[in-house]
Amino acid sequence: MIGVVAANFIYVAGLVIMIQTSLDFFGFKRFLFSTDPNLIPVKVAPVLTWGSMLSHSSSSIINLKTWWTAIPSIACIALFGISLVLVGNRIADVFSPQIESPVKLKSKQQLARMNS
Repeated sequence: MIGVVAANFIYVAGLVIMIQTSLDFFGFKRFLFSTDPNLIPVKVAPVLTWGSMLSHSSSSIINLKTWWTAIPSIACIALFGISLVLVGNRIADVFSPQIESPVKLKSKQQLARMNS
């Protein structure tokens, strides 16, 4: 039971990172902490995040002038998301060994055929 909870906690952490990145990309960070209706969107982010990096490089990506400015943040987002999924899967496998993945079942069937 603890493995499922820990794995889901890690999956939710990855989801939170993706939501925060997308909110920063669209510039909602400043609107969340203010009640002023005349507030203009953020031009310069107070904290550098992956979403604000993508937001600042989005105009140059469209024009294909400096497309490489977005690669570090895109790579970090993708690698971090993939690593969280892999860690969550491994935690679920370690704490719940009775649940077998299709890959393990297929390899066991192949071993049984070879031995018989």
